[in-house]
Amino acid sequence: MTMREPGVTDKQAGAVLRDLTRRTRRALGIAHGQVARLVSRRGELEAEAHYSERVYPGLVWMALHFAEQKVNWLTHDVGDPLIGTPEYKVSAVRVETL
Repeated sequence: MTMREPGVTDKQAGAVLRDLTRRTRRALGIAHGQVARLVSRRGELEAEAHYSERVYPGLVWMALHFAEQKVNWLTHDVGDPLIGTPEYKVSAVRVETL
């Protein structure tokens, strides 16, 4: 539904692993723009890694609204008991170089 909102792709053209800090990328050996793999207990996906200082070192962020990446496959099953909405904001992932 987010993709129906005008301007979403003006801000970000596609699914990317965003907001890896410079420190985190260096520790993992991932260059800005390099494709990396995100792995969780539930699944994995590959995305281009981008630099930003908008998150704390060791944390990553990725938009959920690009259907081609299926980011919600990485999240856990915990959700709101009334409406069933998953807790997208917190999921442990491992970032790997390809």
